[in-house]
Amino acid sequence: MYCPKCGTPNQEDANYCKKCGSTFQIHSSHQKQDWEKHCENECTHGRKSISSLFWGILIIILGIWIILTILSFAIVIFFAIIPFIIAIFILIIVFRILTQRTRH
Repeated sequence: MYCPKCGTPNQEDANYCKKCGSTFQIHSSHQKQDWEKHCENECTHGRKSISSLFWGILIIILGIWIILTILSFAIVIFFAIIPFIIAIFILIIVFRILTQRTRH
């Protein structure tokens, strides 16, 4: 049984909520089933759990795709920049060697 005040799950034979202390006024099993169905609909907003599962999996796949796209882009940029950095260092070294030879 779920507490009507805070929604905490409690034992079926409980007279009060173990979290907030609210007393339960539902006594018949028919009322308990109606209340549990109401709580279930409240949690799923009346939708079936399969559609929620579908959207959850879709969001996870989309997130993984975005992360992989960003990582692959970063790797491409990283490996594209390395040759330029090496070329700049080679040019600096060659320039220093040439300037030192002209001084002597």
